[in-house]
This record gives sequence, C-alpha cells and structure tokens, in this order.
Amino acid sequence: MDALWSAFEPHIVELLGVILTILIGIASRQLAAWTGIEIEKRHREALHESLMSGAMSTIRHGPGAGLETLKAHAITHARRSVPDAVKALVPGDGVLDTIAERYVREALSRLDRHAFD
Repeated sequence: MDALWSAFEPHIVELLGVILTILIGIASRQLAAWTGIEIEKRHREALHESLMSGAMSTIRHGPGAGLETLKAHAITHARRSVPDAVKALVPGDGVLDTIAERYVREALSRLDRHAFD
C-alpha cells in the first residue's frame, strides 16, 4: 500500500495544484468583475447626483434663463465636480444632455409647485 501511495502521491499533489490554481483564477476574475461593476455604479451615481445638484443650483440663480442654458450649466457643473466619473463612463453624444434635461425639468416643476404654495 505504501508503495502504491508513493507512486501516485506526486501526481495527486500535482492535480490538486492544478485544481487550486483554476479555483483561484475563477475567484480572481469574479472579484475583478464585481469590483469593476461597483466602481462603475459609483461613477454613475456621482454623475447623476452632480447633474441633479447642477440643475438645482442653476435654477436658483435664474430659472428664466431657458432650458438650453440651464442644461449647459448643469453639464458644466457635472464635468467640473466629477471629472473622473465623466472620464470613466465616457457618456455618448447627447447622454449628458438628456440626463441634464430630465433634472432641469424636475427642478423647474418643483419650483413651479412651490411658487403656488
């Protein structure tokens, strides 16, 4: 029995090493994917929050300026306050504009509702 174990021991250890290497590789890929998703999520949240605060601040300083001007100010605010998020996410043409318009319109509607209170 000892002779049989001695003959197969190096092969068993080698097989266990291969299995362990595969498991570590899978775990590291999963961790990298998860952390990448978390980082992207944080960038998206930061960008949205920045556009929202930019929209609110531009409304406070001049709600009559017009939608295009207010959107431009909100986008400028976002680009200055979270440049890493903008750089990491690389929003396509019109994406920031669309999101900014949403938040500017929401801010304007809140302002209208409060004006009648």
